[in-house]
Amino acid sequence: MREEIHQQRRAKILGAARQMFLTKGFDRATVSEVARLAKVSSATVYIHFATKDRLFEAATNLALAPYEGLFDEIDRMDGDPTTVLTRFAEVYFQFLAEPDVRSIYRIVGMEAAARPEMARAVHENAHRLMGAILRRQMVRFHAAGQLVIADTAIAARLFQGMIEHSALTIPLLQGQAAPLHPAGPYCAEAVRVFLGGYNPN
Repeated sequence: MREEIHQQRRAKILGAARQMFLTKGFDRATVSEVARLAKVSSATVYIHFATKDRLFEAATNLALAPYEGLFDEIDRMDGDPTTVLTRFAEVYFQFLAEPDVRSIYRIVGMEAAARPEMARAVHENAHRLMGAILRRQMVRFHAAGQLVIADTAIAARLFQGMIEHSALTIPLLQGQAAPLHPAGPYCAEAVRVFLGGYNPN
């Protein structure tokens, strides 16, 4: 019974922290505000999370949890580069267009200089979620002779970067309401340009 209460309190704290951080950012959100929203004491928050940084890391993982496995279908695909990369681009564009995802990137970007370990943790989580999957596909394309790729890590990052520019960078610089390119035509053009650089023909 005690363990159940412990987990319930932790879940309430995490839910409140997620809301506060995504709404106010890391600096302006306080532990006392999180405690008030969760209807617990600040001391209770610190029992579950030793520091504000640890609380933010856990709240970020909670915010990203709905996207766990989002790219698994792409990991299982064995089609040609155009088919696989187009699907990856569409899913990645949709992922980056989510307000919570953009908020996490915005907050982490602002805190990266002061808290590099926090930024590194978010980056590693994102890489596991999507980047590693894309790179595995790049390795497969190269091994099959479908693409000629000297460095699969660079190739994967370049492809992700083309999607990120429209779906993430522009909204981060101009605000959430910044107009986006239509996902379908933009993703198709990104795939066309990418394949033009790595196609063996």
